[in-house]
Amino acid sequence: MSDVPFDTQVSSMFTNVRHFMWNDDYVELLSHRLELQHVRALAEIGSGLGYLSRLFGLYMKPGGIVYGYDANEEAVEAARQAAAAAPFSVRYEFGVANPAALPLRDGSVDLAIAHHAFMSLADPAAALAEMVRVVKPGGRVVVFEPNSLIQSLIRDRLAEPFSVEERLDMVRYQLYYERGKRLLGLGDDSIGDQLPRLFHQAGLTRIEVRISDKSAALIPPYDTPEEQARVHELLAWLDNFQRNEDTIRRCFIHGGGTEAEFAAFFNWECQAYQTMCEQIQAERFIHPGGVLTYIVVGTRPKH
Repeated sequence: MSDVPFDTQVSSMFTNVRHFMWNDDYVELLSHRLELQHVRALAEIGSGLGYLSRLFGLYMKPGGIVYGYDANEEAVEAARQAAAAAPFSVRYEFGVANPAALPLRDGSVDLAIAHHAFMSLADPAAALAEMVRVVKPGGRVVVFEPNSLIQSLIRDRLAEPFSVEERLDMVRYQLYYERGKRLLGLGDDSIGDQLPRLFHQAGLTRIEVRISDKSAALIPPYDTPEEQARVHELLAWLDNFQRNEDTIRRCFIHGGGTEAEFAAFFNWECQAYQTMCEQIQAERFIHPGGVLTYIVVGTRPKH
């Protein structure tokens, strides 16, 4: 399925699937690599429901503080409620803020993070510069972003019988959409590829590039909480697609596609969705879950 934008309602933007974006053992490994046990102050931009902030907070030095900022007021309030509902050894402060204008002093945090936030920004470089500003000299910036284009190349149970020409069409459709989205200033669904360049241009040093080990596999009988959440999201896909059809068409055509190509694309997506639903109901749909999420780490120079 091609990647499509959700609407601005938190119920659509933040589904239960977000709670399954990391393997616990990999997060523990990240906590050691990022030395979270020594972090007293952390800031996250585009914090949404605060899931990653709360996860990282579990490994931070007790008595520390986590700042989470998002442009969506509903998400911020939900993050506050979630943080207040469980005992944590660190304090959480969530607020509404522009990612390029955080209400923090220069060099006030040890670590700044962003998780799937840059892909929705018109100016990710400005957000990265702000993250660098609020991190103390010697502190680190970590950004987690995908390459979404790779999804059009995955051979799942649905795509197994497709011809070479159909597979190439899938890639071309996604390229039109992503290119148009970038040109319209609506974000970049494959911004992960650009992170090393952005980090270098921002003056960060000791830049490291890693990849998440998480797979979004879906295998019958879909009986785990994670698989049930993924099935729920897939079955709601067409509704989201139709609700955002005008925006998708605008991006598609601005990226080089034609009205006729969009009509073919839309029809193909609807037919693929119907086939996928039938396969899910019959417990025949299998997806290997291949995703590509970059984890890019950089250090603010001390001088």
